[in-house]
Amino acid sequence: MNAIKSGRAEVAEAGEPMQLWPEAMEAHDVDIVALNTNMSRVWIGDNNVRAEVGNETGMPLEPGHVYHLDRVDMSTIYIDSATAGEGVTWNVVNDV
Repeated sequence: MNAIKSGRAEVAEAGEPMQLWPEAMEAHDVDIVALNTNMSRVWIGDNNVRAEVGNETGMPLEPGHVYHLDRVDMSTIYIDSATAGEGVTWNVVNDV
């Protein structure tokens, strides 16, 4: 049997990585979707992810696009955007 947990995160301040989940949570499968209302890319990575033009790090995610991760601790995933308020939704699937 599987259990699903869902969430949403929005960049509070452009240029400051935003943690998706504040505490350790092992995830079997994670789907992260950039909000369709985003006006720019959201960058996904570790706590050093950056969306600053010319200094980008991590993986870019266009509005409406999905990024998938396997077997990861949710507290290690961060997002950033060049614009405050841009964000993602996510689903975690774990075996129970």
